[in-house]
Amino acid sequence: MLEEVYGPVSELQRQRLHTIGESGHHLLSLINDILDVAKVEAGKLSLELQDVNLPEICEASLRLVRQSALKKNLHIDAQIAADIGVVRADGRRLKQVLVNLLGNAVKFTPEGGAIGVNVTAQGEDDAIHITVWDTGIGIAPEHQQRLFQSFVQVDSSLSRQQGGSGLGLTLAQKMIQLHGGTIKLESTLGKGSRFTITLPKRAPDPLPNTPPEQCIHHAATWQNALIIEDSVITAEQLERYLHEMKIEAVHRASASSALWTAQAIAPDLIFLDSFLADGGGWDLFAQLKQSPQTCDIPIVIVSVADEQTYAMQQGASAYLTKPFTRENLHEVFKVLIDHQAAPVVAAPVAAKSQRLMLVEDNEYLIELFSDYLSVKGYLVDVKRNGLEAVQQVGVTTYDLILMDLQMPEMNGLEAIRHIRQDGLCIDTPILVLTAHSMPGDQERCMNAGANGFLSKPVQLQTLISRIESLLQ
Repeated sequence: MLEEVYGPVSELQRQRLHTIGESGHHLLSLINDILDVAKVEAGKLSLELQDVNLPEICEASLRLVRQSALKKNLHIDAQIAADIGVVRADGRRLKQVLVNLLGNAVKFTPEGGAIGVNVTAQGEDDAIHITVWDTGIGIAPEHQQRLFQSFVQVDSSLSRQQGGSGLGLTLAQKMIQLHGGTIKLESTLGKGSRFTITLPKRAPDPLPNTPPEQCIHHAATWQNALIIEDSVITAEQLERYLHEMKIEAVHRASASSALWTAQAIAPDLIFLDSFLADGGGWDLFAQLKQSPQTCDIPIVIVSVADEQTYAMQQGASAYLTKPFTRENLHEVFKVLIDHQAAPVVAAPVAAKSQRLMLVEDNEYLIELFSDYLSVKGYLVDVKRNGLEAVQQVGVTTYDLILMDLQMPEMNGLEAIRHIRQDGLCIDTPILVLTAHSMPGDQERCMNAGANGFLSKPVQLQTLISRIESLLQ
């Protein structure tokens, strides 16, 4: 309704719809927290331990709270030691803990403050220390002892305004304890808090800190870069990653000084922050594209906002979202290499020739997905079980298949296996959508031949984004 699929809505209606959506997500989060606490106390919560990339988990957690932090004009910082790589952990649960701590940091930090994550490896046992910090209201000593108890909230006017279940920190502590680690709090009233997680590493670091050979090989083309960025921390991070790829970097912090520099040195590549302190990010982009000295230089937009579609329409060559990892930057270079530094065009609204099969037995979801996808320009065929889907793929050609898992007659997993094993639509992307995601479901689906996996309820914009990515 917010995207006006069913017609226009007034501003007041839009506000009320936002409230409905936020309330629904809040209730879903509360139910999930209660279920997790019950599982822990019953000894039924088990971890799926594997080697996970800790920097990626930290960066992904920061991205999940980025928008709420931006609304409060909070500065976001990430300091991750270079020697941090792989740890033995349950990646999903560890991210759940970090998102909870970061969410609290955003919630209890006044406008204009700062939050961040620091990760270090210290001690003979090579333990990992992850600190989530903020410059918020802090916690009084008399309240700190009760903070990790279930359904307990700090008694302050701000916490009453923000609400919450009082289960987040309880879960965080129990999940870290299941990992064999600890979590401790340091806090000063009025100055902020620091939650430090200590985890045993218990795994060698098989991931090199060097970029892919393909990127290194292409350094002959890109020997120098101009970084236009008003955040010193972000600029230093970019410079460090580029130096690893043997690309020299020059840094400018304002639009006024950057234009002259770009025209003078004619760099092979430009990284431009769209939100410069002097407000000239997009104006500078236009000037760079109009100037004869710089119009052919690939520009990578670096931004905290979701402006990729707009950036590509304006002629950007690639897009990098803050906060980013080394791997995210390598992906940007893969895009530049694959397209020989030509501008990357954002995925357009689906053409009428793009036909999707929706395999779903829930009538409400059939109606919702069909209406939304049709408005976005896709042709949608609906099948209500896996057997119907298997029979139809031999008759009609599809660009993508959306597959539910739990259905009558033939479930989604069996249908995927039949489609792939029988050679039907062998190259057609299959995106699994399921409301009952159990441990191991995603791996089983991918092994059967699926190309993607989303758990319901799914944001419709997320669904479109994933579909466009798979179609590309």
